[in-house]
Amino acid sequence: MAIQFNFRIGSVGHIYLIAGSTASPMALAQTIQEDVAFKSLPTYLLAKHFAGQVVEAGLIKSDDVHETFRPTKVVQVGFSEVEFLKLFGSMPAESIAAFDLRANPLELR
Repeated sequence: MAIQFNFRIGSVGHIYLIAGSTASPMALAQTIQEDVAFKSLPTYLLAKHFAGQVVEAGLIKSDDVHETFRPTKVVQVGFSEVEFLKLFGSMPAESIAAFDLRANPLELR
């Protein structure tokens, strides 16, 4: 089994898979960093922001980056372009996993 998640920056989505049936905000961040376009992003900063988003989605109870969850649908984490620039200073290089969410909206079951 694998967990599918979408990492969004503005209107650009990036689909990734994590092996297994559980994930954590830290696992999401580490998986994203396997993509060369995001390798230089700070792991803990990514995980901390994802933890807040996963708490808001009701998947975990605290913002502990190591708390695990078992999603039953596609998980979506990410940033607006403004948030991303504010946190990381510049937009990343284009990722091979990128797609336009406006032209190809992602169905979050």
